Amino acid sequence: MRERAEYRLRYPLLAQPAVRLRFGGREIAGRVEDLSESGALCSVPPGHGVVPGDRLSGQIALAQRRRFEFAGQCLRVQHGQIAISFDAARRVPLAVIFAEQRSVRARFPDWR
Repeated sequence: MRERAEYRLRYPLLAQPAVRLRFGGREIAGRVEDLSESGALCSVPPGHGVVPGDRLSGQIALAQRRRFEFAGQCLRVQHGQIAISFDAARRVPLAVIFAEQRSVRARFPDWR
């Protein structure tokens, strides 16, 4: 697996999109810290119950006022974060990543 081979959009704290994660009949809320075409790193509350290998689905409320539906697998759980790998058929289009970057930079011009 090629880690971080794609551009990753890191969100400033005040711009982190909300995410709803569904797994095993449960649903939890969290925030997206960074997003790429093939996955996301999400912060989640303690006691969430997700373990590596779990199948996940959900929805991300993007900064550009769009919603992105995803399905994938949990790769890692560490320090209150969940790393998600999106299924190949449910990747974020690169055009959406760039539009998201423009939206964030319009609100936070000094953010890099």
